Amino acid sequence: MRIKIDAIDTLFFKDGKPFSMGEETWADGIFPPSPSVIYGALCSYILSENNSYTKIKQEELFNELKITNIFYRIKNDNYFPLPLDFVYKKNKSAAEKNREKNTKLYKVSLLTGKQMNVVSSIPNPISVIRADDEVEGLSNAFINDTTLLNYLQGYIDSEIDCIDINDHLIIESKIGIGRDNKTHTTEESKLYRVGMRRPKNFSIIVDLKGIEQINKKTNFIKLGAEGKIAKISQAKISYSFQNDISITSNYFKIYLQTPSFFKKGWLPSWIDENTFIGQYNDLKLKLITAFIGKPLNLGGFDMLKKMPKPMRKAVPAGSVYYFEILNGDFEKVKNSFNNKSISEFNTDIFGYGLALVGIYNVQ
Repeated sequence: MRIKIDAIDTLFFKDGKPFSMGEETWADGIFPPSPSVIYGALCSYILSENNSYTKIKQEELFNELKITNIFYRIKNDNYFPLPLDFVYKKNKSAAEKNREKNTKLYKVSLLTGKQMNVVSSIPNPISVIRADDEVEGLSNAFINDTTLLNYLQGYIDSEIDCIDINDHLIIESKIGIGRDNKTHTTEESKLYRVGMRRPKNFSIIVDLKGIEQINKKTNFIKLGAEGKIAKISQAKISYSFQNDISITSNYFKIYLQTPSFFKKGWLPSWIDENTFIGQYNDLKLKLITAFIGKPLNLGGFDMLKKMPKPMRKAVPAGSVYYFEILNGDFEKVKNSFNNKSISEFNTDIFGYGLALVGIYNVQ
């Protein structure tokens, strides 16, 4: 089933940074929310609609309900996180950046067959990028589905347009002050601010397994901090992302559509950190390079155990891994990775680590 989530109030999703009133006055947040936040809100809604759920029934629900896809609907078009192997030129003037709104991005190239002086904590450095200008990645950027498909199929090697998600959010600062739990009076040095976000022309689209339909045309869920209200409805979108590619090359890339957890941090555990060679199912692969964004500190709350989940660092959505096939073929690659979750924690149900396979054109 496909559902659409629309905010009807301001929303706030806390990031993993510690926040103590009095020491910090500004609470940072992230947007869009992590997959587990969406999953938890949907589970809470289902349980509230069915008060007869026992603990065993709750466990069955958590085992059956599964997020299989997440994308975003902005002004009647479908959007995905920007692949992080696109950058923009840092040395542009402020006027140029303002004029373009940082939307013109350029595909980076790998340095192959040459040596460079590289300072790295990796004992055997993997390939590095080549750039004629000083460049920088762009966070909170999205591209439409047509651009993403062309990118994965190897048709884009130069520049693309993207949108900044902040252009579709209204930031509304909320000011509060801490109170004593016993007397309910305000405490000194406990003033704080929270950057609430009000989405405009922005919907979260979620594909679910384990539930066939929702009872009403429109329902409401509590989403994020303070239990803010959002509207959910069955999405009348017959869209399907058909990533049907076939190549004879031994090179490919994996694009992360949602954040992913790996036991070795940014590196999947099945890849050796010295040789960057690993075995995955029947495939023997070598990691050529990776474009990784700033890690996200994500935790959550275990609804069954009634306790917080451990905080872990996640590789952000949009990260890209370049591989060479040492043993196997591209069809096996697609069967192993395309539209599959490759996250090593919180993987089976929450929708973390959803991957898409793309073509890597060797230059």
